[in-house]
Amino acid sequence: MKARYLVIAAIFAVAPAINTLATPISPRYLTIHVQGGVCSVGSVGDEDGLNRRPYVEWTPAHKGGLNWLKKPSIPELFYEGRATHCLRERDSLFVLLQLDTHSQRSMSQGVLHLVKLRVIDGFIESDVEILVPGALGAYSAWVDKDASNLRKQKEGIVVLGKYRHLGADEDIPFSVSIQDRLSTRKAKVHMERPIWPNNGIAERELGDGEETWPENMFVEHSKGRWTVWVLLSPVRGQARAMDFFSGEVQDITVQKPGEYNDSFVDSNGVAHASSDEIAFYFKDPRPGGAIGNTVQLNVSSLRFDRAIPCRPRLHVSQRIADDGRTVIWRKVLLFGDPASSTCSGRTWSSLIGTGLELRDGTMLITGGKYVFRLREDDLAPVGRAPHLHVVDEADVKGVIDKAEGSGIKDANTFLAEQLRLL
Repeated sequence: MKARYLVIAAIFAVAPAINTLATPISPRYLTIHVQGGVCSVGSVGDEDGLNRRPYVEWTPAHKGGLNWLKKPSIPELFYEGRATHCLRERDSLFVLLQLDTHSQRSMSQGVLHLVKLRVIDGFIESDVEILVPGALGAYSAWVDKDASNLRKQKEGIVVLGKYRHLGADEDIPFSVSIQDRLSTRKAKVHMERPIWPNNGIAERELGDGEETWPENMFVEHSKGRWTVWVLLSPVRGQARAMDFFSGEVQDITVQKPGEYNDSFVDSNGVAHASSDEIAFYFKDPRPGGAIGNTVQLNVSSLRFDRAIPCRPRLHVSQRIADDGRTVIWRKVLLFGDPASSTCSGRTWSSLIGTGLELRDGTMLITGGKYVFRLREDDLAPVGRAPHLHVVDEADVKGVIDKAEGSGIKDANTFLAEQLRLL
């Protein structure tokens, strides 16, 4: 997996800085009067004003209403974030988050999220990443302070901002409408839901996990048939697509090798593209992220003592209850990585790359060369997955504690022995 980490690190390291106009010094960024009250947004940090986290405060205009303050979470590996814009639509508040991936401006990438909260109590109903349309490759995005840059129009909630491509100097304006992923009630009534095969398969492989690996995933609906495509599209080399449920793999052509693709042309010249009939949550390869509103991936990590050789970094995922606060479980997904040159046995990895919600209580996730189908309720595989082990965080912590001061020579082997992974 070394190549994967280098790719992600390179994107973050050379991304241009966010426009400083979008970076307030004051913790309160904007206070705006909206229907029924006042919405204040900003950020709170430590005593040095660093490591800021977004906050949203609602003050109702009428007596008896609930005054609340919420602090939306940001991905663990991101540096900081702030809430900058607020809009009310019926019984919901839409709040724009602007997140920074790194503490140094010259190395930071700007990422935008739109969070939907209930007016009555501040419950977070959804958190959607805003992808800039037409932006190719790595870019940094931001939204200036004018309150009208987050607005309601006929086509939905509209965000007006700017972005800058990696290594470029030009600030490019953009406008994006966020619709179905924030409110899908109408779609649920009228749209046909896919029924996926129950074939007992919960694991597939694509690529070698070192130089090539699966990342892109999308759902196609064509001629009455639903297909989940998993794509491997290296910068150099042959792009390939796998039908997850049949396991069929074919050589393909994509428009953007090495980047995200939601369409391709197969070897027979037939075009395949993502369906726009139903919104399927997709987690891209950036740090953190979630599937839907409840399953949060790579939220934290566990490590053996530095003195112990061959130690893996173990990433923890968690499920949040419908109240947006209560943690139901925290687990580590373990799968084998190719053995390193310095370690004699199998090495373990747990970093989840991308994910796709299948709208039936299950999801696909990628890790290394593997694609797994798991239940959202408990992360258990939906069928046979011989290379996957789902372990409670507490059990992994117990192994790490036991290893400290024991003089073991290989943390990967010790982990496998204690958890009986082999």
